[in-house]
Amino acid sequence: MLWALMRKDFAQHAKPLLIFAATALALPLAFTVLTRTEKDSTGYIGTVFGCLGISAPMLLGQWLIGQEKVKGTFKLLRSLPVSETKIILTKYLFSTIVCLILVNGALLVEPAVCRLFGLAISFPTAPLVAWTNIAAVFFIAVSTTVFTILDARM
Repeated sequence: MLWALMRKDFAQHAKPLLIFAATALALPLAFTVLTRTEKDSTGYIGTVFGCLGISAPMLLGQWLIGQEKVKGTFKLLRSLPVSETKIILTKYLFSTIVCLILVNGALLVEPAVCRLFGLAISFPTAPLVAWTNIAAVFFIAVSTTVFTILDARM
């Protein structure tokens, strides 16, 4: 049942998620190109951490639940033989998967692709990648928890 709900989320939010992913991956790269800090990639890594490790998880945690409420489909989901806890868990898992793909894509894949095109961005260290992933999961959990607990209409 969780996979069916995740497929529904993906189908419902595919276009906005693609636009969000493109801008989230382009922002650190644009920052690096505009500030000309190719040799020292601390600006790139800091932007990735701030954008994809902190801001994006909080946005996705609220976005996926908030869109269900705005569109009125959350009432429809509650009519299914699935508990509200599983619905929120699905939203949490889906946003976690999206954020971890974006974080690891920005930290591991994007520097490799940029090197192919002549933009030398150094690869981050393994502890930095791990801490960015941990931060993303933590902020998604906090965002989802706060958004569901403090919303009285839930």
